Amino acid sequence: MKQVIPDTSIKRLIKYAFVLTEEESMNRRFRKISAALVGACILTASVFSAYAAEAQVDIDITWEDMFGPQDGVLTVDEAAGEWSLFFANPYGEHTVSGVFAQDGTMECTNDNGEGQFLPMEAIAQVAEPEIRALLTGEEAAAASDAVAEEAAVEEAADDFEDFTEIISWDVLDYPTVFEKLPDAYNTYDTEYKGSQIYIDYTTDVYEDGVTYDKFARVYLPYGYDPEDTETKYNVIYLQHGNSNTPSTFFDIVIPKANFVNLMDNLFDPEHGLMDPCIVVCPTYYLDIEKETVGVLDDQAIAGDGRYAGLPGNYYKEVIEDLIPAVESQLNVYCEDFSPEGIAATRDHRAWAGFSRGSVCTWYMFHNAFEYFRYWMPTSAQCMPDDVVLGDPNAQEWNDEAAYQYLKETIDANPELPFFIIAQSGGPEDAASMRVQMKYLIGKTDTFSYGMNPEENNFYYTCSDFTHDQLLMPYYFYTARNILFR
Repeated sequence: MKQVIPDTSIKRLIKYAFVLTEEESMNRRFRKISAALVGACILTASVFSAYAAEAQVDIDITWEDMFGPQDGVLTVDEAAGEWSLFFANPYGEHTVSGVFAQDGTMECTNDNGEGQFLPMEAIAQVAEPEIRALLTGEEAAAASDAVAEEAAVEEAADDFEDFTEIISWDVLDYPTVFEKLPDAYNTYDTEYKGSQIYIDYTTDVYEDGVTYDKFARVYLPYGYDPEDTETKYNVIYLQHGNSNTPSTFFDIVIPKANFVNLMDNLFDPEHGLMDPCIVVCPTYYLDIEKETVGVLDDQAIAGDGRYAGLPGNYYKEVIEDLIPAVESQLNVYCEDFSPEGIAATRDHRAWAGFSRGSVCTWYMFHNAFEYFRYWMPTSAQCMPDDVVLGDPNAQEWNDEAAYQYLKETIDANPELPFFIIAQSGGPEDAASMRVQMKYLIGKTDTFSYGMNPEENNFYYTCSDFTHDQLLMPYYFYTARNILFR
């Protein structure tokens, strides 16, 4: 007969340490087994008291954050008052055994023959409520809801610590390291939720005699209070990709990425991963509705320089219309919304973009360098302004042309510090960006590679993600130690 102990219980039980006195060289996390786990074994013995004097029971124990999924075998000899639990982990096979005693204690011995006496009362104190209920005679059913809630909270807390590193060896001349957020930041429903607003404005910078109605969708972090004008926030402008819109970030959810939930958890004060900031999502498209989540026409009218029928004056729209409209309504560092006033607060502003939004980020770097200090191009390489999507007569881009395009701006503003945090996904995501980043990083007269904002100005790393803009919060996390430092 099989008795299942859920992994949520095991993870909780592990936290209460009956320390196995093994070699100090063994990783500490593998040197502990819970006194409460012993309690679980006692519980199992009591559950099967109606069965034969000696019963063998399989227990499914999924210690995914410890050893990986595995089965343990519990043998109970009630007549002799003995039990043993056998399990395997990467360090070998192990047996934990014990005897029940009449004086309210039990002896627990590990596979090295070392052990100690554990009072049943103490075990009851640290065991999970459903185990404690049986040990103390309480009604387990009365605590079932609380048990489930507590277990879920404990499991989520554990999952928040499960960071992984993605190391790529074949991109630069040295490995790139991408630290990936645990999945819990995507799925956990935090109480510290941000809010969203729309900000409307108009623009007439496109030299066609038309005044366009535009908007940006804005994420405000938890704790933002419009009445608290003493608290100032940094701002990330986040540019969507081709055929997407600002609402794509907020209204589309995929299993790997709930954008709003990820942002809430990044700024959750209990985790403290990132200082709260405002995220503004504008659009280079000139004729879309707020609720639109996708633009099916690749040749929809746009101002970012990738549309053949219109001058690429989007940067003018951003400086002359978007930033004044947005930041004049929010608690930010900028108080003078002239171009000079916006430039004076560039240290508190970042521009990020994904895919075509990444191309737009390089474009903004070239054309609006004075107004933003931090740049996050993600999943697309730099293309000079005269590379127009769908135009067969457009100039072919190359890496040297891209370098000169960026260098021209840097040379024209030698007194202005900057930092480029470039990122991309797996090998099939923006492969040509990988090649270009290696080329640019090799230009050491202009770029200094590293993550120290005081000494460096360029960093590049690769995740293993597919090409999807909803994953941008994961890339924000990588940039956390650079942005606004």
